[in-house]
Amino acid sequence: MPEAVGEALEVIDTIQDKSNRVDLLIKLAPYASDSVRQALEIVQTIQDEFILVDLLIGLAPYIPDELISTTLEMAHTIQDEAARIDALIGLVPHIPDTGKEILDIAYIYDESDKKDLLIRLVPHVSTELIGKTLEVARTIKDEATRVDALIKLAPFIPEAVGEAFEIAHTGQHASTRVNVLMRLAQYLPESLMKEALKMIRSIRFESTRIDVLMQVVQYLPESLMKEALDVMHSLQNKSIQVDAMVRLVPHLPETAKEVLGMVRTMQSDSDRVRLLLEVAEYLPDALMGEMIEMIRIMQSDSDRARVLFEVAQYLPDALMGEAIEMIRIMQSDSDRVRALLEVVQEKRVHKEQTNKVLDVVDSIRNEQQQASILSELLPCLESIETDFIVWQKILHSLAHQERREFITDIPKLAPAIISLSGGDTKALELVVDAMRDVCRQWP
Repeated sequence: MPEAVGEALEVIDTIQDKSNRVDLLIKLAPYASDSVRQALEIVQTIQDEFILVDLLIGLAPYIPDELISTTLEMAHTIQDEAARIDALIGLVPHIPDTGKEILDIAYIYDESDKKDLLIRLVPHVSTELIGKTLEVARTIKDEATRVDALIKLAPFIPEAVGEAFEIAHTGQHASTRVNVLMRLAQYLPESLMKEALKMIRSIRFESTRIDVLMQVVQYLPESLMKEALDVMHSLQNKSIQVDAMVRLVPHLPETAKEVLGMVRTMQSDSDRVRLLLEVAEYLPDALMGEMIEMIRIMQSDSDRARVLFEVAQYLPDALMGEAIEMIRIMQSDSDRVRALLEVVQEKRVHKEQTNKVLDVVDSIRNEQQQASILSELLPCLESIETDFIVWQKILHSLAHQERREFITDIPKLAPAIISLSGGDTKALELVVDAMRDVCRQWP
């Protein structure tokens, strides 16, 4: 390996382009410390400061202690201030002392540049420099700029959360409160959550109040959920209140019954549909019956079909019969088909419900469409394996298909054929033989 490294260094020495030569020396640095020294010597001769910055940052992970001062001197010689700061920030993870130097420079920057510099620096700030980083942030006089800086520091410096929160709490600007609560919700300690709810109550516009509450509620401890519910109940705009309550259900499932009661009183079916779809997956089985009843009283078959289509996966088996009956009495074949396919394919239909499903299929006026739908439903129908009457109905319906389509259904029918023959697998062979005979006579 040492011989190979030596040969590589010799080859690199023959390369004329300085930046290319340094790039190769950087790649070699993990294997040869001499390559770092050589690279630094070349970098010193490069005139383009922005190329120089990139090369210094690339070398930074490999710089040994004895070359740190040399590296810093090179960074300090960069004339362009932005480029010099870029170089120093790039060195911070590997030469921590540069962090203090950057913070000293930040004091004299204008407020916007100071904020940007802190944001770039903070991922690399050592524990010893946290206090100084906050000190620099505090020198930003404009409240909005200072708060923005503190919010960006928060993921790295927990103390910044409290400072930003205090500004929002004591300040006069509602926009600052909204900004802090929306962006810092996930970082707020439990000790500040109660005060955060009070701040939310003070937000004037109800729609904004709810947006902020729903951001904060994701991180609320269970002990404060009741207070979040009180904020909901204080809303004057009932439409906003219902929307808010629906959004609260995933976080506070016990509100589901109250939400269903509010949805029931709504005048518009379209609003009822939208809210039921949002809340369905969070409803306990005990409340699914109420949801089915609300679907039943909707004026439009298409609304009923749409809701059943979406909520089928959440329906308990005990309500499948009611859902299928609701589908059966729909006027439109297209609504009936759409809802039936979704509901049945989401749940395996038990014996006692299979006849109801077949009644729905029978009610479809187009016989070929009947057969096509039944073909899709076959794997979900349980009793065709034990009930000869059901078997006859299904065969009669499937007979309306083209032959090639019917043949593709044979594998789906195989369990039923074997079951109805008392478990004899030869029955399936006999069916296949019979089909071959038919195909020979009527190609």
